[in-house]
Amino acid sequence: MTKYQTNKFLFLKIDPPIFSTYPSPLYQRNIGDDVTMVCSGEGDPAPLVAWKKSNSNKLMTSRRNQNGGNLTIAILENGDAGSYDCVVSNVYATIYVTSALVVLRPDETQHQLAAVSSTDYVRLSWQPALTYEKEKILYIWYRPINSSRKPWQNVTFTTNQSDEKSWSDDSSQMRKYDVYHDVIQSRDGSLTATSSFLLPPTNVSASYWPNQGINITWSQSANQSAAGVYSNIEYRLAHGKWVNLTSLPPSLTSYNWKSMSRDAVYHFRLRSLSEKMATWSEPSKEAVVKTFGDSSSQHYHNYLQQNFASWYVAIGMLLVIFAITLVTMVVVMGVKYVRKVRMSKHLPYGHVKYSGANDVRQETRSW
Repeated sequence: MTKYQTNKFLFLKIDPPIFSTYPSPLYQRNIGDDVTMVCSGEGDPAPLVAWKKSNSNKLMTSRRNQNGGNLTIAILENGDAGSYDCVVSNVYATIYVTSALVVLRPDETQHQLAAVSSTDYVRLSWQPALTYEKEKILYIWYRPINSSRKPWQNVTFTTNQSDEKSWSDDSSQMRKYDVYHDVIQSRDGSLTATSSFLLPPTNVSASYWPNQGINITWSQSANQSAAGVYSNIEYRLAHGKWVNLTSLPPSLTSYNWKSMSRDAVYHFRLRSLSEKMATWSEPSKEAVVKTFGDSSSQHYHNYLQQNFASWYVAIGMLLVIFAITLVTMVVVMGVKYVRKVRMSKHLPYGHVKYSGANDVRQETRSW
């Protein structure tokens, strides 16, 4: 209260408390996490800021600590969930604001999905997932239930809109719905969820050439381009663990890897990966390839060189044999031709020469 006086009037200025910082209306944390709910106020005199659980006068646990107007609860338990009031008061007034604390269990995803249809729209509602946060993206998948061959279609929206969604739909179709959150992750941040909506790449093959590396090829899955997902390549050595190699956009269907180890057997497989949904497809069939070691690679090159040299020698020998055969055939044919010419000039019986009909002379023989 501020008091001041003029010649005719006495003024009293009263400052009831007001909030200078409002707590969030909703806090959602995983079980075992810590949460801090902020709150502060101002007025004259300076107000007191206190927290209490709704329908209760005090906070009865040692895990709850108030620093100024901020309330921190460490290592959240299921019993910590509920509504909390931030109370700001001075001698003139008391005000309060309520915040809800939701403690999520580790096994929770979107659940209690319900659908209500009318003549011109379908309304879906659900409970939030374990990692529900504001400004995240949800994916609603749907398809006609009487046609399993038709692909799933999806609708996306951010979680700050609400925990329900309505849109126009054909009421003559019976449809199946499901909801996916974009942050289904393990504690270390790795992606763990698999989705039946994503199909793995097909026709996976791997081939190795010295000095060129391992070339991996595949075909896109049926819904990969439509869903806008990536091709994720994994590999392992014999009896080893799977290791992530790289993720490629759906426009690529091959990858050349040159950082492999020598003289090793590699197994490769691919998954379809949606980074926005943080979900994988099931793995594809494996492709197996063996690389050559340094000595094996040199032997391989020597083997090829020796083979090429042998081929050159064999081809040379074939050419020589062909040339000799050709010369022999020419000589033989020449000899035969010369003989034929000579025989055509002489009678077949000694030196007797045949004559034509006009040259025939009658000879008389004396007895």
